[in-house]
Amino acid sequence: MFPLETSRGGPCYVRSVSFSKHYAELAAKHLSSPLAPSHGWPEATLAEAEARLGFRLPASVRAFYTTVGRHPELDLHPIVPPEELEVEERFLFFLHETQGVVSWGVKVEDVGRDDPEAWQRINMDPLSGIAKRPRCRG
Repeated sequence: MFPLETSRGGPCYVRSVSFSKHYAELAAKHLSSPLAPSHGWPEATLAEAEARLGFRLPASVRAFYTTVGRHPELDLHPIVPPEELEVEERFLFFLHETQGVVSWGVKVEDVGRDDPEAWQRINMDPLSGIAKRPRCRG
């Protein structure tokens, strides 16, 4: 995203590329195998998860799932399958570190935003809290 001036003098942010295109470009740059349609979750699967959750996934999270969400090279840090997405502690966690030490998610109150801030939870006894991280799109 890049800022533009509005008629009111404040910045207006315009997305320079779509989230799906952004993820495809990152995949081409960082993954060894090219993207295929099978590397994304089907729209119907996401729609079922959204119906169960009672809200639509943020555009950045949704695009990640439909573009690279099932890519085999992303198994190091498991992406939560759509049918297992759930709200915990007012957060929708969508990614877990491979040993379960850390999880990443978005605040449920922010799911209506296209690109909400991602938050990190440290999963240790006792839970050591949740910290803000950069936007979901990376």
